[in-house]
Amino acid sequence: MQNARLYALVSSVVVGICLTSLVTNVSYTVVFLCLGFVIVGIVLYFVAHIFLVRTGVFLKNKILLTLFCISILGLALGFGRGVLWLSFNHSGVLDNLINKKVYIKAIVIEEPQVSESSSKIIAKTITDSSSSTMVVGSAKILITAERYSEVAYGDEIKLFGKVLRPKKIESAEGDFAYDVYLSRQGIFYNMVFPSVYVISSHHGNIAREYLISIKNIFLAKVNELFVSPKSGLLSGLLVSGRSSLSKSEQTEFTQAGLVHIVALSGFNVTIIAQGLMVLLIFLPKKLRLAIGACGIVAFLVMTGFGATVVRAGIMALLTIVAALVYRNYDVGRALFVAVLAMVLWDPMIIYSISFQLSCIATFAVVFAVTPVLEQYGKYAFFLPEKFMIREIVLGTTVIEIFLLPILLSTSGQISLVTVITNLLVLPILPAVMGVGFLATMIGYIHTIIALPFVAISNLMLSYILIVTKIFAYVPFGVVSFQIPNWAVVVMYIIIGFAFWRLQINNLKIKRTANSGVYAKSAAVGTTAALNNTWGTAFTSANLERLDNFFQSHSNSNSQKKP
Repeated sequence: MQNARLYALVSSVVVGICLTSLVTNVSYTVVFLCLGFVIVGIVLYFVAHIFLVRTGVFLKNKILLTLFCISILGLALGFGRGVLWLSFNHSGVLDNLINKKVYIKAIVIEEPQVSESSSKIIAKTITDSSSSTMVVGSAKILITAERYSEVAYGDEIKLFGKVLRPKKIESAEGDFAYDVYLSRQGIFYNMVFPSVYVISSHHGNIAREYLISIKNIFLAKVNELFVSPKSGLLSGLLVSGRSSLSKSEQTEFTQAGLVHIVALSGFNVTIIAQGLMVLLIFLPKKLRLAIGACGIVAFLVMTGFGATVVRAGIMALLTIVAALVYRNYDVGRALFVAVLAMVLWDPMIIYSISFQLSCIATFAVVFAVTPVLEQYGKYAFFLPEKFMIREIVLGTTVIEIFLLPILLSTSGQISLVTVITNLLVLPILPAVMGVGFLATMIGYIHTIIALPFVAISNLMLSYILIVTKIFAYVPFGVVSFQIPNWAVVVMYIIIGFAFWRLQINNLKIKRTANSGVYAKSAAVGTTAALNNTWGTAFTSANLERLDNFFQSHSNSNSQKKP
């Protein structure tokens, strides 16, 4: 019941935030907010009065009515948080400067993202009384600058150029609502190739500046020890994600169904946490856990708080907290707590494709993979259990099914070879990342000492690149088919119904196993106890195994549409 209340609350908060899309005029947000709470009050009054006082149905169905009341409160909370976000993030600071060439002072608030032709800089304007076009207040602005711009996080810059509003991008492949995409990040203005002058530095968070500089020094050493494209692949695997690969390389990884391995995700967090625990094995347990938590937070800060990494980081931190206070860790509960914390902090994150894919893939790992393995694993008898081949194939297939509607509606491309490529690549990823990281760290001592580890890393990186090259160009290996939004809803209704039937069957199996009929098979199989009506909680062994293989799959190929 406790988990059911949490699931109802989180789901209704997400729905409430989605309802804020109905708010077309920010000036009316207070009215919408007040109206929402009035409706909640009226509904709760009638629920209490009619069901509790008059009919007594509440006493018979108090669980359902409790969930109903929690859902109504969640809707109000989500809607209220969404409209408040809209109020605070669209204050119209630069509205009077649209289509005018002006001087603007700003602070760079994110690490610039460098592409093959330009760099994207997100800055926040500051009050500049010295300029003839005085700006009062702060607003986010997206700057498209030269590729080799020397602007860095925390710099105070002066811009001269035309202030624009982002517009929809039209192309032969379809329209892209670029203005909506940016508005959900709180960005309502942009400047294209303005003159950029760095005035001073170190105006950002000191800790983040320091960690970013460490990351850049680390990437420089990787580029020194490894040649392209191996250097880009290793950098992407460890700290920089897809941005370290060229456009053509990203396309090949996408077509081969392997782009998720170079997307920062829960896999990276898992490797970091486990690596720190192994390196610090000589320390007391609580101290190791505390250092591990600090390492996870540092990684989140260093990588810019990407949605998938933050989700995985929160779940990992909850694991550490549970161990410190001697509480049982429920991975399903941790997932929903992470989602709740993230959407309340930034309501518009629910429109992030990477966030959606990350949460759905993790949901599949937590609630669907184990029941599928238990109920249908016997039908895949032709797949050997050795080296967990059966688990990898079935697990990857389940996750692909859960991700299919979103992938078809956004990228419109599905790789048919992804199960094979994941089977060939995923088992060696921890070794690739571990040896590559070790080679880079030893490289700081002396390059010659690092050469044996560099050679081993080169061999494994070459293997991944060869697999990618081969399967990226397999005939009919990629299916291009885009679906409308209504089809996404229909597909998820079908998946939801199949998932519900899966859980019902799993519940029956568990009840039968508990009565002793299948005691033997339950003892040798996966025996996680059913602790809620939504699904089965993993044992720590199952979670660790599946996490290492499948959580990295949570960040799929792109953010093509908002």
